[in-house]
Amino acid sequence: MSLNVIKRHGLSALLLWATRIHKIYPSQAIPPHPMFTARVLPANLQCDVEDGMTLLQALEAGRIEMPSSCRNGTCRTCVCQLLQGSVRYEMEWPGLSTEEMDEGYVLPCVAFATSDVVLQQESARGT
Repeated sequence: MSLNVIKRHGLSALLLWATRIHKIYPSQAIPPHPMFTARVLPANLQCDVEDGMTLLQALEAGRIEMPSSCRNGTCRTCVCQLLQGSVRYEMEWPGLSTEEMDEGYVLPCVAFATSDVVLQQESARGT
């Protein structure tokens, strides 16, 4: 839509055009923030993980209580096993050994989901 058409017909023409385009190309709609799902076993609890949230923040927002303390990756209170999915860390080396990382252990307080995830944490419970 050209600027001249908008000037001639006003904002309502632009809104009508945008509505038509959205109906024609609904798959092109982009959600405001990428979102993943976290599931915690064996309690089978589930919550959404919004972009920019650590797993622990997302779990707490989803009313899932897990052991935690420092929230910076040093105390290891929140350590649990990642059964499915993937995470990233913004710190160079989270408080896990190479062997623990190879075995799938993660620190939810500093881990960010990069896909849907399934965690194993025996102490997790819904609140």
